[in-house]
Amino acid sequence: MTLSFKEELLTASSVPTLIPVYDAPTNTEFFDIQAQRQPAVLRGIPIGACAEKWTAAYLAQQVGRDKPVSVHESSSNRLRFLDKNFVYRVMPFGAFIDAALTSSEGDAQNKFYYYRALADDARNVPSDFRRDFPKLALDFVLPDFLEPETVFSCVLRCGSANLGLWLHYDVLDNVLIQIRGRKRAVLFDPEDFDHLYMQGDKSPIFDAENVDLERFPKFRNATKWVCTLEEGDMLFIPAFWMHYMVAEEFSIAVNVFWHNLPKELYDSKDTYGNKELLPYFRASQGLDRALKQLENLPREYRRFYARMLKAKLDKYLTDSASESPKS
Repeated sequence: MTLSFKEELLTASSVPTLIPVYDAPTNTEFFDIQAQRQPAVLRGIPIGACAEKWTAAYLAQQVGRDKPVSVHESSSNRLRFLDKNFVYRVMPFGAFIDAALTSSEGDAQNKFYYYRALADDARNVPSDFRRDFPKLALDFVLPDFLEPETVFSCVLRCGSANLGLWLHYDVLDNVLIQIRGRKRAVLFDPEDFDHLYMQGDKSPIFDAENVDLERFPKFRNATKWVCTLEEGDMLFIPAFWMHYMVAEEFSIAVNVFWHNLPKELYDSKDTYGNKELLPYFRASQGLDRALKQLENLPREYRRFYARMLKAKLDKYLTDSASESPKS
């Protein structure tokens, strides 16, 4: 029997896993959740007056309607990073808010807008809206389970309704705090890395809910972890979990990233929080040097020894699969 594309899509992967929801977890309970290295929705955690105050109009007033900001503008409601189907546009914050509120697939301009706050000196300083927008900082309470000295960045995010962001991963543990609007989230275990055609930290699969299975057949083997975030919800996203988000309504969110490993393992020059850990760079350089040793051998010899190196990596992955998440 030949399946239609829609039927094939529905049977493309295993039944989605619902991300568990925890009501008002204590700090100890959160640390237990974090140690399991799986995503979780956290509800009932105080986030401050922003839960009530942060409307689009209030945000524009507190940030400043005339403040110039850089935003993503696209004619598509599914942003793609690798082939850049958007442009960066500098516009007054108030104009961005107005455009994001009114954008939809049926409007005359057919444009969608997304804002990810950056520090004024983004090359040298991570984003922290509490520093850059002090009036907004008065409304926000950092989750109590986070130690302030471990926080890497605190990113304000706003965007149009029905706007999806490309599939990617972060090297830092983080929580996405949904303050205004509903948002769908699709996540994938790091074990599914090979099924998602990753190119660095991003995937060419820009829409994880509608995947071209002829182009990406290995996606059938990936398992989706899904949830819908309501206003006030937090989504814990462990490092390296690939994730894709769609705002069902005009969205305001805060993304808090923190160092969950010793700081010396991270690149001190990384201001976006997306550079790989330093041990990986050293290991990668070692592998490059190892492969270079094979260059003067005939092709069949090179390929044979490359397979031996690959067997070592495969054994490493197999042996480490039985370790506990804390290891």
